[in-house]
Amino acid sequence: MVITLDEYHFKNYSQCNVPYSSLSSWQGLAYPSHVIQSVSLPLQVLTFFMIMRKTPGHMKTFSYPLLFNHFWCTLLNLLFCSLATPYIYLKFVGGFGVGLLSWLGVPFMYQLVTGFFALSCSTSSYIFLFESRSSSLQENKFRITRKCFRIVYHSLIFFINSSIFLVFFKLPADQETVKLNVLELDPCPTPEYFESDVFIVSTDQNLISFYVWFLQPSLLKPIRYGG
Repeated sequence: MVITLDEYHFKNYSQCNVPYSSLSSWQGLAYPSHVIQSVSLPLQVLTFFMIMRKTPGHMKTFSYPLLFNHFWCTLLNLLFCSLATPYIYLKFVGGFGVGLLSWLGVPFMYQLVTGFFALSCSTSSYIFLFESRSSSLQENKFRITRKCFRIVYHSLIFFINSSIFLVFFKLPADQETVKLNVLELDPCPTPEYFESDVFIVSTDQNLISFYVWFLQPSLLKPIRYGG
């Protein structure tokens, strides 16, 4: 009977026929992501400059929502492509970081919390951006004119987006045990599963289905259409 992860790796995993693929390795995720971010960063900095210094005077009010949106999207890109760069196992929602923060020793759970917060803020910022543009149109009879209503509206949007944090209230307590148990869902993961410090977020299939099929598309839709 297998009782430890090392024993599973030695006895059972050796029977798995897992072909090596550079695209499924941590290097295949990390290196292209870092290259993409290194190319994107100068353009992101240039965009900050253009928004702050080159916005026409009559559009200065609208530049603040745009700057707010660009800040959170840039931070999200930095987290995903350079700072955290999460290597995720979707079948049981677990993974590890292959970015700068992991190299510095920051626990992956803290990286996830930061990433989820940036994702919630960036999603909310798109709604804030388009609502601000819509409310600036005088012919729009549905625009929000009162400041208190806007605060309530955008606070509600942010709290809805922040529902993604609910997953942290059901984190498995014993990570070593759950790492072994999730192998029933995926008996032959990539070798990185045994070589890295994988953090399991959830093994609840109902919760995973909710996040994959409902919450994730809801969060990413504004980013997809905005980008």
